[in-house]
Amino acid sequence: MKRIIPGIIFSYFSFLVCYAQGVSIDTELTGDRPDQTESASVVPVKFIQIETGVSYSKDKSESDMHENLSAGGTLIRIGIYKNLEFRIEGGYEQIRLKSYISDESSTLKGLAPFDLGFKVKLMEENGLLPEMAFLGSLGLPNSGKKEFSSEYVTPSFRFAFEHTLSARLSLAYNLGMYWEGESVGGTGIYSLVTGISVTERIGTYIELYGYLPEKSQAQHLMDFGFTWLTGPDFQLDIEGGVGLNKLAPDWFIGFGTIWRVSR
Repeated sequence: MKRIIPGIIFSYFSFLVCYAQGVSIDTELTGDRPDQTESASVVPVKFIQIETGVSYSKDKSESDMHENLSAGGTLIRIGIYKNLEFRIEGGYEQIRLKSYISDESSTLKGLAPFDLGFKVKLMEENGLLPEMAFLGSLGLPNSGKKEFSSEYVTPSFRFAFEHTLSARLSLAYNLGMYWEGESVGGTGIYSLVTGISVTERIGTYIELYGYLPEKSQAQHLMDFGFTWLTGPDFQLDIEGGVGLNKLAPDWFIGFGTIWRVSR
């Protein structure tokens, strides 16, 4: 079994790379991963973009340890009009909590709720004015494991902005809000990322982002990562980051892919 699993993973990635290199269009591949900042670009008409990955975070306190594994978290983006895309998002979550006081541990795992949404480009970049897009989504009630889901619709929105600073340097930022469904108050979202093109195929970034609940303390985090464009329609990525205050996770890592295909 230990040999079979790596073989399956290798075969899967080999297939995706070879297949994706056979599908190409003039539009540059732009994804909404691995950073937390959503791009202001939309998927071209008649194309589907699949963005998926695995992430792991760990947080320790004096009384317990909290681990979170997100496996197969996938965003499917479908270009349906020149400046409009439809979005479907879901995944698998595993949360492990270990108490240092009682020396007991518990694990909760299952499907995360599904989100349906859209992204619409509002304007192209023009001088000092950024490229801008609006994203809206609805988390479907009772669409995942009971402990992860809400009985109510969970809406969210954000505005995405992008500036081209030079041929190799870009700046992007998001502002938005989401509601969990179980409480009246919402949570603000902010992010700021600087992207650098190391070569035509390899990029890197550093990002600051956070969550600002109305009725509790904020979480602030920083992350960085690398992207590798293996072909015009396929990308590999890796990320890592740390929490900047006590309520944020101590650290996290992740990796994933972006794959664009024609409908």
